[in-house]
Amino acid sequence: MKFTLYGEGEGLSADLDRPFVTVSQDCVADVSISARKAGVQIGWSVAQAKALMPDVQVVEPIVEPQALASVYQVLWDASPFVKTLPRQLAFFVQLPSRHPPLSEVRSICRRFDDLLNGEQRVRVGLAEHPFAAEALVRWSRMERVPQALYYRVGRQQLLISPAIASMLAGGEPILDWTNALPIAVVSAIPKSCRSELINLGVHRLHDLDTVTDDMLVSRFGTEALSWRWIGKRRQYGPIVADSPPGEHLMIWRSPLGEPMPENGWDSVLESLAARLCQKLVRSDSGVRRIALRWQTDTGSGEWMKTFKRPVYQGDAVMAQLQGWRDRVAGRWLEEMELEAVDVQLLPTVQSGFLLFGEGYEPARAAAKSKLQCVREQLVRKFPKIRIGAVPDFRELRLAAVLGGLSG
Repeated sequence: MKFTLYGEGEGLSADLDRPFVTVSQDCVADVSISARKAGVQIGWSVAQAKALMPDVQVVEPIVEPQALASVYQVLWDASPFVKTLPRQLAFFVQLPSRHPPLSEVRSICRRFDDLLNGEQRVRVGLAEHPFAAEALVRWSRMERVPQALYYRVGRQQLLISPAIASMLAGGEPILDWTNALPIAVVSAIPKSCRSELINLGVHRLHDLDTVTDDMLVSRFGTEALSWRWIGKRRQYGPIVADSPPGEHLMIWRSPLGEPMPENGWDSVLESLAARLCQKLVRSDSGVRRIALRWQTDTGSGEWMKTFKRPVYQGDAVMAQLQGWRDRVAGRWLEEMELEAVDVQLLPTVQSGFLLFGEGYEPARAAAKSKLQCVREQLVRKFPKIRIGAVPDFRELRLAAVLGGLSG
């Protein structure tokens, strides 16, 4: 079983140790811990934040804050199944375990506590699948989640879903607790639609069952019918994991005083491509964009190449990088780097299987067998029926002529 940890950072958009807010599009996008305790809320204007807390510092969000990078590195050290969401200062982590991994989660939170300053913290929720974990954290920002467990690990906040809390108490997991999720925090529903649903009196997910299908379709379209099942699903697929920086970077450096002559450059690139693709195959991934960097006796250079589809074979990478020698100047190669910049999971291709007779058969074969049964029943009931293409007059005349010639 895979348990999911979802976390949202507070004060991770800037590396400051004093009260601050970060502003994006004239609105408060992130709030430090001191400012949050003073009452400053995300979404406020700068004037509102200054009116409530005059000494708060207003800054622009940093593109790559060190605090957020440190949090992600802790997660990559703990599990390979990590999905980072830098714009939301959030993340997903899947932890395979037979039992709720409380000790592992506490260890992660303690490492956060050592790395972050007093104006920064992370609120994490441990749940049975990704949707439940995200719902737990977002719901807790509005009100207390019934039957959920709340803990503090240093300055960090840890929440346990009602399903896992029931498992820890020795009972059966409560799997329908997300049906009471407030509509305002359901990210699967567009924000504008959430506001309109609240105006219609739909405040929780289970309230959608009180709205007729005609009303949902007329107001929001046919896709609104799927909203009823958001909180009722029991199976959720794995997250799309990221890779840590530098994991898909292959480097070749020449021994001191022994640069590579031109006739060996292709072999260097082939070895880098083979090593890179071996790592990609182990993670069921392919590369969509690749960066080639070099250092020769006359200077350095870089070439970025984008592929139409994910590539995971060394020969295919070499074929896509044809012509790279025309971009390199010099006679001696001192260093070369090959990095997979955009890595994507390869799509899973599996034949569909249906239950037919007493076993499972491929969907195409099962459908053909079922069609044959229907045909036999029709012929038995209507002996004069003709199934198949009916020949036209020209085909019948040609058949008659050929029949006459053979006679």
